Amino acid sequence: MPLLLLLLSCSDPAPPTPEPVEVPDLPAVVEPSPAAGAGSPDAGAGTVGANGAPSPDAGAPVPAAGVVGTPGADGAPGAPPVTSPAAQGSPAVVAATSAAAPGNPPAAGAAAPGVPAPASAAGPTNVAGAAAPEPVAAPPPATPTRYELDASKSLLYVQVFRDTSTLAAGASHDHVVLATGWSGSVTWQSGDPSRCEIDVRVPVTGLRPDLSEMRKKVGYDVMLTDSQRQQVGEHMLAKGQLDASSFPEMRFQSTACASNADKVTVTGNLSLHGKTRTVTLPMTVSEDGTSFTASGSLSFKGSDFGIAPYEALLGALKNQDGMKLGVSVRSKPR
Repeated sequence: MPLLLLLLSCSDPAPPTPEPVEVPDLPAVVEPSPAAGAGSPDAGAGTVGANGAPSPDAGAPVPAAGVVGTPGADGAPGAPPVTSPAAQGSPAVVAATSAAAPGNPPAAGAAAPGVPAPASAAGPTNVAGAAAPEPVAAPPPATPTRYELDASKSLLYVQVFRDTSTLAAGASHDHVVLATGWSGSVTWQSGDPSRCEIDVRVPVTGLRPDLSEMRKKVGYDVMLTDSQRQQVGEHMLAKGQLDASSFPEMRFQSTACASNADKVTVTGNLSLHGKTRTVTLPMTVSEDGTSFTASGSLSFKGSDFGIAPYEALLGALKNQDGMKLGVSVRSKPR
């Protein structure tokens, strides 16, 4: 034991304990400029400190005396570094420290370096904040066109046929009665016949029987004299027939129109001799927005309207119950 003490007393004295180094408070964290140090080593990297150890990277805190892993003055492990309360609560310090820590993943929602940020789930935004274009409204539905019919360039007429089974049938004639002085209108939607409206009014006293021009038009060969036409007219307007004094007007009003192949089926109410019946006329229609034309025909019975067939000479002369209405109308220019 004395020998051991002697040997220890002769060995080199222990090196003096280094003086503790005072470390100032950490400065506020400043994001490095992209140009500063780009492509070059950090300041102080690879240099040797005063104590012969490599210097830490620039911006990293320098371990003070007593830092964990560095012996303190008494040789015991050092205490952890102390950070001021203000620095501990600083969002900049926390964010910078978290981001700078090796191995830490990017913060939630942050894009990784070099990776473009994902598009918003709400969809693309307008360029430069421009307002979205207004939706294009559908064009309003087309408006039907109303036409006034031109009686001077139209034909409304009724053909009355003789009964060829009677004894004096050879002395009788077929007749054609032209309507004059009437008025009418048509409301028509091109491409949509269902929107039609037709209204025609005919004064009974405006009926003209057996005009030579009309007889030729319908194919009759025999022309009547003026006195014959006058006599036919008087019988036609009498009480036993049209009874013009009691029922001065005939009228047609449409209730429906529908396409049927190359024609239009016009349904409406025909009022005659105080009776109204529903009738249907197949019509050929032409309309271009500036003019309207229509033509067609209808067969009906006088008895349906309370009109008995005319007869004379105790029935030796007699007309048929069946009649035919002919229509060929044109509108006035718009």
